[in-house]
Amino acid sequence: MLRHIEMGQGIIRFWIKNGCMPIYLSPRYNKVAGEKNLAVVKPLSRRAEEIAINAYRSFTYYLSKIAHILYSNREDQGNLGTQV
Repeated sequence: MLRHIEMGQGIIRFWIKNGCMPIYLSPRYNKVAGEKNLAVVKPLSRRAEEIAINAYRSFTYYLSKIAHILYSNREDQGNLGTQV
C-alpha cells in the first residue's frame, strides 16, 4: 500500500509507528500547504517488505546526502528540528 502525504510536524514518526516506511521526499514545496510531500509504503507481503526495505535504505542514503540542499531555501530554518 502506497500513500503520498504532506509532511508536517511529527508526521514521519506517526507513519513509522504505524508500520510504514518513507521512500520518497519531494524536492519541491506543495503550493497549497507549503510543505514537502512524502511518500510512504506499508508492505503487505514478505516480498513487498524486502522491496520496501531496499527503497527505504536508498531513501535514507539519498536524504543524508542532499538534506542540506532540500532545506536550504526554507525561510524558517529554526523549525526544521521539530518537523522530522
